[in-house]
Amino acid sequence: MHIRGGKTILSLMDVSFEVKKGEFLGLTGPSGIGKSSLLKCIYRTYVPTSGDIWYTDSMGDRVNLVTANEHEILRLRKYEIGYISQFLHVIPRVSAMDVITGALVEKGFDRKESEERAKEYLSRVGIPTSLWEMFPSTFSGGEKQRLNIIHAIISKPRMLLLDEPTASLDPNTKNEVVSLILELKKEGTAMIGVFHDHDTMIRLADKQYDLKLEKTKELCV
Repeated sequence: MHIRGGKTILSLMDVSFEVKKGEFLGLTGPSGIGKSSLLKCIYRTYVPTSGDIWYTDSMGDRVNLVTANEHEILRLRKYEIGYISQFLHVIPRVSAMDVITGALVEKGFDRKESEERAKEYLSRVGIPTSLWEMFPSTFSGGEKQRLNIIHAIISKPRMLLLDEPTASLDPNTKNEVVSLILELKKEGTAMIGVFHDHDTMIRLADKQYDLKLEKTKELCV
């Protein structure tokens, strides 16, 4: 940390696990143990100081996410790896509909098809039609999070990273979001997620990796 004279804070060490196609791994452990940091390392927002993170892309090539160049990381983020953070970051004066359709068109989807799919997903998570052409900056926290979730999953990435995606949602909306995630999982998306809501974790995860104990356990759902 440059602001503290180069002080080093150890976040993660000796972490090792594998996630297969259509499998959901839940990360567990006390607050501050490094769950979100681990997701950011996989997404390459953070660069690990040592170790390897191997990802097999759609062509069957193994990519080390620790050492891959920026162009390769951007390609994977655009076409293969989705990330749901706890916050929505979008261009201020772009409507909710354009945020979602733009995410699809950018990946090569037809615009009309993109608009139809966007309408379906916006309806499913309970964002009223009156808000579709509004700017997300005017949305409530829960509405922003719903849009954030749709933005990440609508293009059906091969791998999805989830950092507390349902924390600010009401029970009905949470159930619908869980249904969308389960549908995506059934289609083969590999997922790694952090949920402090134990019931949601049980519904979604096939196994858990405890960062405190550094071991994996299978879940019986």
